Amino acid sequence: MTMKINFDERAHRYTTEEGKQMVSVTQLIGKYFKPFDKECISKMLAAKRRVSQQSILDDWKGSADYGTEIHRMIEEVLLGLPEHMHKFNEVARAMQFIKPYVEAGYSIKPELKIGSRRWLIAGTIDVVIESEEGVWLVDWKTGKPITSTNDYGQRGYEPIEHIHDCKLAKYSLQLALYKKIYEEEYGKKVLGTYIVKLNPEGGFESIPATDYSKEVEAIVHRRLIEVHKG
Repeated sequence: MTMKINFDERAHRYTTEEGKQMVSVTQLIGKYFKPFDKECISKMLAAKRRVSQQSILDDWKGSADYGTEIHRMIEEVLLGLPEHMHKFNEVARAMQFIKPYVEAGYSIKPELKIGSRRWLIAGTIDVVIESEEGVWLVDWKTGKPITSTNDYGQRGYEPIEHIHDCKLAKYSLQLALYKKIYEEEYGKKVLGTYIVKLNPEGGFESIPATDYSKEVEAIVHRRLIEVHKG
C-alpha cells in the first residue's frame, strides 16, 4: 500500500501519516553540495553590475515566483483547466511535450507527492506519465540554461565528489532519487527520467537525466543510517 504523505506548503515540510518528519529530495541532494551563499554572491553581482544588492535579490525572487506560477498553471491545465494554456508560452510548450503521451492513452499525473517509509524521504514529481509497462518521470524547468559543468571546478561532497556542482547534475540526482523511491514504494518500473526545459520564446528541450543510480544507492544508504540513529 502506498504511504500517505502530509505536506505543509507554507513551511515546505513533509511528514508521514504518523507525524514523522521527512527530508525532501531537494534538501537531501543539497546536503552534498556547497550551500549557495546568497548574501555574498548577491553583493558581488551588485558591485559588478553597479546596481543595488536588493535589486539582485528581487530579480532572483521574481524568477523563482515565475517558475512556481508556471508549474501551477501546467498542473491546472493537466487537471482540466485549459483556459490557462496560453497565459504563458512555457505552459503551451509543456502541453506540446505531453501531447504524444496523451494521444497514446497514457495516464498523466501532475505534481505527484511520493515518499519512502524506509528512508523518510519525500518530494513532489512535476509529472508522472504512466503506461502498462512502467512510468516516465518529468521535471519542468524554466529560466536560465541548464549548465553541465562548473566553471570554477567545484564538485559535490563525498560520496559524490566526482560530480560537477552544476544544474544538470543536481536535477539528475533528484530524478534518480525519485526513481529509486518510486520503484520501491509503487512497485512500477521507471522507464525514463527527463528534464524538460521550457523556452518562453518557443519550443522545449527534453534532456535525458544522467544515470546516477549508483550514487543514489550510496546516498540512501547514508540516509538509512541517519534514520536508524534517530
